Amino acid sequence: MGKVDTATERAGGGWPSLSDDQALNLEAAAWLASASELVPPHRNQQFLSTFAIYLVKQFRTEEDQLRLAKAGSLAIRVGENHRLAEQLRGLMRELELGLEVTPGIRAFLLDWQRHRQRPAARRAGRPHVDH
Repeated sequence: MGKVDTATERAGGGWPSLSDDQALNLEAAAWLASASELVPPHRNQQFLSTFAIYLVKQFRTEEDQLRLAKAGSLAIRVGENHRLAEQLRGLMRELELGLEVTPGIRAFLLDWQRHRQRPAARRAGRPHVDH
């Protein structure tokens, strides 16, 4: 059982009671909290596998909501989601090859966090500006 599982059980819940967004945030926070310069391969594999499950579910939900709303930004968002999913798959392949992926996971998490902030800016009616 990982740190996130233990923490959520102590809080009286478990994975089923968390939203995908909450699960992603908790898993990312737990990985970052335990990350030193190099994370052991088994911890990176556990993180990537767990994160991938929730990320795909979150992307599907988001895209379904955009389809229902007939949002003009659907194609752009699908492309962004696909790029992030491919980035995650690439990290998983590198790990399977025995390569060090800790720096790549850090970069992925930064990309993912920026990605998550974009829809919030659009929903609030503010134009999004990439820096």
